[in-house]
Amino acid sequence: MTKTVTEWRLLYGTSRKPIITVVPDETYAGMWRIQHPDGTLSDMVNLARAKDAATLIAARSVPNPKLLHWENRPDGHREAA
Repeated sequence: MTKTVTEWRLLYGTSRKPIITVVPDETYAGMWRIQHPDGTLSDMVNLARAKDAATLIAARSVPNPKLLHWENRPDGHREAA
């Protein structure tokens, strides 16, 4: 069974806490939004544009942007407590 990606998380270095997250739009299939740390959502765009914009936003807030990396979270994935 193929799992559907429900979000993309931009991580820094070895941290498991995302700097910024890209989530699917709840209404329009194939459209995504950047979810900022304060919970606000961007306008909807395609996935490539959302990840590019999120990377540029996050790169301004970290000392070494080369340590940024993406992690996808499949549908039904839960983190251990």
